Amino acid sequence: MHPDAAYIYRKQLEEADMIVVNKVDLLSPTDQTTLRELIADQFPEQPVRFISAHTGEGVDEWVTAVLEAAGQGEG
Repeated sequence: MHPDAAYIYRKQLEEADMIVVNKVDLLSPTDQTTLRELIADQFPEQPVRFISAHTGEGVDEWVTAVLEAAGQGEG
């Protein structure tokens, strides 16, 4: 990845309300754990969701979290 693109990508992750990792069905449990730890280390302020759009794993929980966050501040 070009350094400028890497910088922009990192900034987007730093400013994200939530980091969502898709295609977790392609990762072993060990790789999922390693990736989760790396993300938590680099972006400790952002909640992380692991999903698989293919299998549906984690999708309902992710959608619920998004909808709950969207409802905050209403009233």
